Formats: sequence, C-alpha cells, structure tokens
Amino acid sequence: MIENKKAIVIGKGNFCITCIEILKSQSWEIISVVAFDDKLKIYCLMHNINIINIKEIEKIDQTEYYLFSIFNPEIIKNSILKLKNNILTVNYHDSLLPKYGGINSTTWAILNDEKVHGITWHIVSEGIDEGDILVQKEVIIEENDSAFDLNMKCTKVGIEGFYDLLNMIENEKLIGKSQNLTKSEYYGLNKLPYNYGIISADTNKSLVKKLVRGLGFKKGYDNPITTIKCYVNGKFCIIADDINENKKKNDENHHFLDIYGNFIDDVIVFDDSENIKVSIDQLNKLSKIRISEYNFVKYLNRYRPLLENNSDLIINSRNKLKNNKIIKKTYVDFKEQLIVLQIIFSRLNTDEYVIPVYKLNEESTISEKLTQDFGVLFVKQKNLEDSFEEISLKFDKKNPMKTISKDCLYRYNFKFQSGVCIINSDEIKSEGASLVIKIKDGTTEFNYTNENAKIVEVISNSFEYLIKRVKEIRNNKTKTSCIPLINEEEFRKIIYEWNNTEADYPRDKTIQEMFEDQVSRTPYNIAVVYEDTELTYRALNDKANQLAHYLRREYSIQGDDLVALCLDRSELMLVSILGVLKSGAGYVPMDPEYPLDRYSHILSDTKTRVVLSN
Repeated sequence: MIENKKAIVIGKGNFCITCIEILKSQSWEIISVVAFDDKLKIYCLMHNINIINIKEIEKIDQTEYYLFSIFNPEIIKNSILKLKNNILTVNYHDSLLPKYGGINSTTWAILNDEKVHGITWHIVSEGIDEGDILVQKEVIIEENDSAFDLNMKCTKVGIEGFYDLLNMIENEKLIGKSQNLTKSEYYGLNKLPYNYGIISADTNKSLVKKLVRGLGFKKGYDNPITTIKCYVNGKFCIIADDINENKKKNDENHHFLDIYGNFIDDVIVFDDSENIKVSIDQLNKLSKIRISEYNFVKYLNRYRPLLENNSDLIINSRNKLKNNKIIKKTYVDFKEQLIVLQIIFSRLNTDEYVIPVYKLNEESTISEKLTQDFGVLFVKQKNLEDSFEEISLKFDKKNPMKTISKDCLYRYNFKFQSGVCIINSDEIKSEGASLVIKIKDGTTEFNYTNENAKIVEVISNSFEYLIKRVKEIRNNKTKTSCIPLINEEEFRKIIYEWNNTEADYPRDKTIQEMFEDQVSRTPYNIAVVYEDTELTYRALNDKANQLAHYLRREYSIQGDDLVALCLDRSELMLVSILGVLKSGAGYVPMDPEYPLDRYSHILSDTKTRVVLSN
C-alpha cells in the first residue's frame, strides 16, 4: 500500500466534483484544485479546498502528489508533467482510446453509427490523448441514445473506473498499456457534422435521426457543436424537438426556433424547407469561426456573473417594447458611438454589468447568413479613469467583438440581464430587453418600454450632446468622469426639478409604523406589483407580520440583531424588509450575484444571525 495519498485535481463540472468526493472518501488529501468553472470553484470554497491557477502547480515543490485531469479544457504543459514531485498525471477521456481522441467524442460516436463506446483513464504524455491506458470501460449505444444519454452512461462507468484506478494506485498495481497509435482518431474543434446540421424535407430520414441524437443535448446543458437547422421562407430556423416548454408545435411534427434560439409564433412548414448544400469552402470558413467562437466563449464565461447582472438604471420589465422611439442623427462611426454609450452608462450607473452588442454584416453566403459579430460593452466606474482617447486605444482589447454563429449564445445558455442591448439590424430579436439601441445608417434609435421613458430621454440627450462634441473630446486629456454629459438646461432640470422631492412625514414614527398607518387607510389598494403577482397593503402587511413572528419565535430575533437578505428583486424582497424591521432587527442587503468570499466577509463583519435567501 502506498503511503503518499496526496492529489491535485484539474477540471470542471459535476463529474470532477464527484471524483474529488471519492478521493476524500478514500482518505486522499486534496492539496489544491485548478477549477475551470464556477460550480467547481463554489464547491471548493464551501469545502475549504485551496484553489490555484494551472501555472501555480509548478510552485508546489514541498510534497509529492498525483495529478488528476478530469474534464480539463487546457493542455497540460510538459514542464508540469516533468516536475520531480509529480508522481503521475492521469486524464479522464470519454472514449475508448485510441479511437475518438479530442473533444465531443459521444457525438461523433453516434454520428458514425458506433454500437459500443466507453471511457479511458490514461497517463498524460506529450501527445494529446496518446498516453498509456490504465483503465477502460465499455458502454452499449442503444438505438435511441442521444449525446446526453451517452454522456450519462460514460459518467457512470467513468466513476466505476476511477474507483478501479485508485485501487490500482493504492495497491501499487498500476500497469499501463500502450496505445496502438496507428488506429488513432482525433476530432478537434474544426470538425463539423454533416452539412453543418442543415437538413431539409429531402434529407435521408436515418441521417436526420442520427443528427437529432448526436446533437441532442438536454436543455440547460451546453451544446459545443451546432444545432439542427433548416432553411424556410428565406431564413434559417433551429429545429428544437427536444424542448420541454408547453408550447404548440409550429407544424404537426416540429418545434422551431429562430436562428438566435427564440420561439417563433408563425406557422412554419418543414416540407417547404429548401435543400441547402454547404460547400467545402463555406464549411472551412464555418470551421475557422467555430475555433474562434470556442475561445470567445471561454472569455465570456470568465464574466458570466457580470453578464447576468441587472442594470440599476433601466427598469428590466417583462413588458414588450412599444413604439416608443427617440431617434438621433449621428456623425461618427459605430465604434465611437459604442464608446460614447459606454461612457454614459458608466457615468449613470453604480453597478457593474455588460451590454450585449449584435452586429450583422452583409449576408450573401451561407456562412454570413449563419454568423454575426458579437461583443459586450463593459459598464463600470473604472472606465471613467481614462480620457476618451485612452478608452478608444484600449477599446478593441477590452471590449472585443468576434464573429460567432448566430445560435452560439443559445447553445451555451448565455442570458443577458442588463435590460439593454445594442443592435444594427431589426432582424436581431432583442428578447427581454427594455431598451434597444439601434445604430444604423447615420441614425441612432432608442426603443424603450414605458417605464423607462424619463431615463431614456436623459440617455439619448446625453448621447446627442456628446456625439456633437466628439471631435472636441477626442483630443481632450480630461478623464471621462469629468466630461459634462448634458447642457446647462438639462442639468437644472435633473438636479433641481427632479430632486425636489421634499415632503412632510411624522418624525416620531418608524418606517413600519408609517406603513401600518397606510394599511389602515387603504387596506385593499394594490401596494406592490411584480410580474403577475399583486399584493394589497393588507396582504403585504400580513405576510410581513408572519415573517416577523417566525423570526422571533424560531431565532429569538430582537432589537439590534441583524438579518441578511440575499434575494432576487421580487415582491418577497418587500415582505422580507418589512418583516425584518417588524421583528425589531435591522437588515443587511446582499446581492445574490456576489462571489462567495464577499458573502463570507459580510457575514463575518456584521455577525448576522440569520440569512433569508431565495
């Protein structure tokens, strides 16, 4: 039996977490984890496991360890493999090597009509997926298995194989078997499925079934390859027959989404789909875009919490955009308009978030019809430390726009919650946005929901004011935090007229007492509306009282205690605030999007006794 049972783990996802749990159950010491997703990072923080980046492995020189690579998206450098204290580096791969090396193995096995698949635990060598095999397990591919089903089967036997691997290590019976590299197959990022997933009513039915199975990823899981598409009425549509929503099918056989992943209300007849053949030249272009897209998705994933932040400026309403438009003439190019908008939103906001930017180009080829330029505009106070010229010089690096497939954001489950988006074409469906800014043909159009009328007027006037002064501020070395956004008339209106909110109120009463007075006066008036939920003053008061009694009874809350609120914006937030105040405590607000270490600091600093969360 070996004495040294110390491990470093590199990877991401639930399977990696399961393997760490197995290591701990077998009395292994987890020295550090290199985590490539938030799920694994959160797990490590909750279990006090040290998190490092992959470069820091080379600094660990005080102890020997085994290095386990489990769904690791990075290639491990030879310098790490050759470290003296690295006893052995082992990788998990979801195929029976040497077949199906690379990525997305389960999809390619289904598309290639394989009947048997499996997993491999192997030694990591200089060649990708070429090291000696330590453990292999087979699974049967059933006739109706999707890529998701096969992934689940591989996960099950992968866990069994991990137990076998640890048993071999611990009993010093580890024997590697060389791969027959003459039979090696490698499926990289540039590999695309048949016709880029584009089918028609004329496509062979067995091929369609294979594509449906091979590209079948459960809702909520990333689809790293492509969608199944057809071309009807001059547009590409996604065929999404695996969706779970209780939606009526667009024709008797299929659900259709637009190419961006939004539901289509129109009737679409699959039998009318055109037989589109993608040329080798176009496939090569789409293949190159997919490689760039893969790296851009990794970049976006680093900022996923920011992508899902709400703007504190725009009311993110579920109401659809009306014909509320403000149109401004513009005199500068697309990039400079983005810079001006970034400055305005950064000046007017306190929270950090991103604004998605969609830009369609000329669409004369298949690859152009299926792709778009996409980027994100970072809204943060730090932007304002630079002059306009400095922002312009750094802009492309800090706010990159890349060509990606139009279905990319749908496939990778990106959701933008800022309530704002920037487009250059009406084709782009800005679902969920409460302010859509369209930049096209020398005009900039602000389309907004009723709730945002006043603030959009300010934004559009500031935009017009700065655009007219771009030549002047281009060469101005002043920080953008000091550049005036509005003229003197607008300044007086906002600072003096809008802020003239002085009103008498009882100085000898608390907030909750004043609220109860209002309940007595108008018990059946609507006090709060959130989406489809309405609460009267009496109902809101009753719920707040119930919460207050609960806090006192169950947690003995009393005066000077603090209760943390970690809640999304909804009617429950008001119930919670009033309930906490009625219990005699004070409340500590915490954003649900805060990182875990911020939570730890707040809870430790405030000595909060109770946390109310979603």
